[in-house]
Amino acid sequence: MNCPLCRGEMKHGTSHILIERGEDAVIVIIKVPAMVCEQCGDDFIDIQVTRKIEALLKKLESEGLKMGFVDYTRAA
Repeated sequence: MNCPLCRGEMKHGTSHILIERGEDAVIVIIKVPAMVCEQCGDDFIDIQVTRKIEALLKKLESEGLKMGFVDYTRAA
């Protein structure tokens, strides 16, 4: 697969996602599986992973987490 931005080669890797929820909540999800461009470094996250992240965010929000780092490999 080639990167849609620069046409570089995409490889399996991981990424970090920073999510701001309103004015008082910031959550960083680390080690998220993604396709990462070897040339420009842009990353793309697959729809199944995105759905797991959405479910994870709902759970974290219901638990009252306002700020923190979450390891995707352990939480999803």
